Amino acid sequence: MNKKVSDILKYTIGALIAGALLWLALRNVQWKLVGEGLAHCKWGFILLMMAANIVSVVFRALRWELLVKPVAPTERRGTVLNAYFIGNMFNSLLPGSGEFIRCGFIRSSESSYQKVLGTVLTERIWDAISILVLVI
Repeated sequence: MNKKVSDILKYTIGALIAGALLWLALRNVQWKLVGEGLAHCKWGFILLMMAANIVSVVFRALRWELLVKPVAPTERRGTVLNAYFIGNMFNSLLPGSGEFIRCGFIRSSESSYQKVLGTVLTERIWDAISILVLVI
């Protein structure tokens, strides 16, 4: 099978699986109630929270880049940020999986998977400490 046919099959199967999963997730949604709820939303607050979330994710990605640079100094910023964003996406699908996925993206010749995983663990420890400080 040539590459073009293989790519078409891969994307078609992926789209079919995504469509089936969307149908399963949305089949019992009462859309009239969704519309009524959306009509009563304060969109200014929603947009503000979306912007705050985006800024938060970007700063967390930049923070992780600072942790990755000592173990993978030749990795480009774009690669590190993409790895972080893709890892976040996988965390949405399967919590906890994104950390391992992003480590797989940062596998330059100088860095090992274990070293990059160490940066993720360091980040998680600092997250836990900051939450404890806020709670106490």
